Amino acid sequence: PGEPIDAGPPAASDPGTLHEGRRLYMKSCAACHGEDGTGQGAVSAAGDLRNEDGTPTSARDFTAGIFKGGSTHEDLVRRIV
Repeated sequence: PGEPIDAGPPAASDPGTLHEGRRLYMKSCAACHGEDGTGQGAVSAAGDLRNEDGTPTSARDFTAGIFKGGSTHEDLVRRIV
């Protein structure tokens, strides 16, 4: 699997960090997961999401609080990386 990923400490929850996080989310995630994280992005709505084997899938609804692979800081960093 490769070298372990060092998740580092969680970022501070200040206005600058939150703004940057939102900017990155809108750039890289919102098309599928929606601007509000409900999984209703434009790509999802068009039915264009596919698993690696080509079967149709849908984007996760982050507002439900269920995250594939876990919800800790370390889990989320590893999933995104």
